[in-house]
Amino acid sequence: MNHVEYIPVAESAAGFCFSRKGRWMLNRWMQLFIGYEGYLRFPWLYVLLALLVLYLYRRTQAVERSAFGVKVTSPLANWGLSLATGLGAGLFATACTALFRVHIDLSDVVCLWVASGLFALWNMRLTCVSYGAGLVTLVQGLALLASTQGLHGAVLNYLLSVHAASLLTLAAILHIAEGLLVYLTGAFDASPLFVQSRRGQIIGAFMLQKFWIAPAVLAGIQGGVLPFPLLIGFSGLATATQPARMVKYTGWLTLVYGIVLLGLCLGADSLGAGFTVVAVLAIALHEVLYYTVRLSEERAAPLFVRPVRGVKVLATLPHSPARKLGLAAGETILKVGGMAVNSPYDIHFALDLNPAYVKIEVADVRGEIRFVGTPVYAGDPHQLGVIVVPDERAREYAQIYELSIGRWLGRLLTSRKRFVAQETSHFS
Repeated sequence: MNHVEYIPVAESAAGFCFSRKGRWMLNRWMQLFIGYEGYLRFPWLYVLLALLVLYLYRRTQAVERSAFGVKVTSPLANWGLSLATGLGAGLFATACTALFRVHIDLSDVVCLWVASGLFALWNMRLTCVSYGAGLVTLVQGLALLASTQGLHGAVLNYLLSVHAASLLTLAAILHIAEGLLVYLTGAFDASPLFVQSRRGQIIGAFMLQKFWIAPAVLAGIQGGVLPFPLLIGFSGLATATQPARMVKYTGWLTLVYGIVLLGLCLGADSLGAGFTVVAVLAIALHEVLYYTVRLSEERAAPLFVRPVRGVKVLATLPHSPARKLGLAAGETILKVGGMAVNSPYDIHFALDLNPAYVKIEVADVRGEIRFVGTPVYAGDPHQLGVIVVPDERAREYAQIYELSIGRWLGRLLTSRKRFVAQETSHFS
């Protein structure tokens, strides 16, 4: 009986594969995946992006060394995971662009770069492809309106030739991929730091910053292929929730945003204003997504603050006794070697009393007590390799602000003018 039920399904699948539409789809997919040969012949852009991602991860580690004097995260581990998962995202984007018949020309990519560059002058977070594709679509709508008024020109014709629908669809596909990547790997090797809360208190936090290079092959307008690596980025600051919980929440919202945007792109023909409405919604909904995640952390009570009793763990160092004991962020060390501890100095004093073996009483995030123990060796990190939340004596913290190329250039020019003025006054 079951065999009879599955025969029509197999026949329908085989019938689709051998139908005209099925053969076209299979040939298109094969053509796109064969296009990955272009990465072997011209790997320079991919290699440059890979080196950029490695530099960004090493920069995060440099911030950790400046703040705590030790390395907490591993740039090579983050880099390897980003390259591996980014490859999967590139294959996913390639398959989706073929499925939804997305055609991208090199001129479309250049136009998207220009739009992203303009946004970068204002705020780097606006370099997301949804903002660039939305801006290009809105400018194309204005160009179309100008052409109906009898205006002509090379720039106007160029804007009218941009495939804005494909750019918006590509933005939706990339956000679906980003949502999956953030959900699955966004919390890996989160970087701890001290920040200042809205009330002026110095608290512990985690900087969640990930970059993925998605080597995609896009279908060209004239039937060719365009091997093009896409850079996907994610950043967030976890102050009120565990990093794993925050990335799952952010990844889920990003995935929903991508699916909604893809549905709007596929149903744009039924909208009165077409893709102009989709462009406005793409930008507006992404702003809603950004501020939903941000305000959920800012308005909630900080999690990594000094407890009433004990010492709260912010992070543990790799290959340290604390990491081997399974101490996790948010847990509270109550006693070390039977001695109650309320500061890092108490931990250090308790370890001096029991230098060979240490037994620790720990309360997890739910308040449940457990006991763990481990031998201590001469080469182990200081204080078991634990980074604790800041107390009232903490004075240094990381200042978080949104990066802007325009602001950076302004500071550079201002400092240059000051240097020239000082040099002039010196020689006068």
